[in-house]
Amino acid sequence: MTGGRPLLAIVVSHPIQYQAHLWRALAQDGRVSPHVLFLSRHGLEPRFDPAYGLKLAWDVDLLSGYDSEFLPNLREQAAPGGLVATLNPTIFGALRRLRPDAVLFVGLRNLTSLAGFAFARRQGIPSLYWSDSSVLQAHSGLARHAAAWVLARVDGVLSIGTANDLYYAAMGVGEERRFWAPHSVDNAFIRKLACGRAQARAELGLDEREFVLLYVGALKPAKDPLLAVEAIAGAAHRRVRLLVAGDGVLRDDLQRLARARRVQLTLLNFVNQTRLPRVYAAADALVLPSLAEPWGMVLNEAMNVSLPLLVSSRVGAHLDLVRRGENGEVFRAGAAAELARMIERLSGDEALRSAWGAQSRRIVDRFDASVTVQGIVEALHATSATRQAHACASC
Repeated sequence: MTGGRPLLAIVVSHPIQYQAHLWRALAQDGRVSPHVLFLSRHGLEPRFDPAYGLKLAWDVDLLSGYDSEFLPNLREQAAPGGLVATLNPTIFGALRRLRPDAVLFVGLRNLTSLAGFAFARRQGIPSLYWSDSSVLQAHSGLARHAAAWVLARVDGVLSIGTANDLYYAAMGVGEERRFWAPHSVDNAFIRKLACGRAQARAELGLDEREFVLLYVGALKPAKDPLLAVEAIAGAAHRRVRLLVAGDGVLRDDLQRLARARRVQLTLLNFVNQTRLPRVYAAADALVLPSLAEPWGMVLNEAMNVSLPLLVSSRVGAHLDLVRRGENGEVFRAGAAAELARMIERLSGDEALRSAWGAQSRRIVDRFDASVTVQGIVEALHATSATRQAHACASC
């Protein structure tokens, strides 16, 4: 307890641009006292990011507004991800010192987190688990067995969306251990930094008369950005421009294909967080054609700028954020002809785009940090109460 509030230790690989606002909101909410244990400083200073193929650091405040500390990492220069990406022997001492009422593990994919999880279990500290695993993803036998082992032992899981919740249910996690804490972005931050369409287009040198289809993210095979080029090439209405904010291994392939298919392409390369809302504002719609995407935070971002969504069936968030025919459409992953027909319809109907965009903004209002915070608070109180009841029963 801290000042009468339960203390929640949060173990996370490194400061992440999509999580900082959430830890801040959790601290401001006042019902829980969060203390974040970072296992790496990745993201705070320019380091090589394999997804984008370049050195980058986020240009937003990742640390203020909540308590945190960085545990000494024996592999500080390693990129996040992988079993031995972080090695932090002081995790045990940190948890002993904090004496938290519960520990939230944001993923259990490295040795430090797994060691911390084992320690919490031995000490009788309730453990919460947050991952982006989706029922839409294929899981190998080994990964499935490892997940089953973890899920049988955690006290509660945070469901980031419907696809994630269905995954937990399929893995045998009962409803009493699943808590709705949907993925959210900093809605207010995005809306504050966005600008009008005309101004955004002028800044990027884009024609007001074009239909601009925006792709945001890494240019890598799993996200299938080349499909957007093929779809535009196959659309009957050809006054369409593909605006790309991203970089990665498919950069050259994307440019070559656009030239070969005579598709108008504007490639902005990597765009950081403070500039990104103005890029969204320049677009008419967002496309996310991923072959594998547990959620898709760019959908949340685009919806805050009132954009319609054209989304692959393999994007986990489509079950929650896309209402077909109301704020967007869902096409089968890899189906360029389906996406082409959607582009034709949307590019030729300004009233439809406006209606879908307005609905996007209304929907994302319900995916705010306050909703995520509520789920975390409920999970903490419920799991702590369950542990106490079991302890009393065994007395």
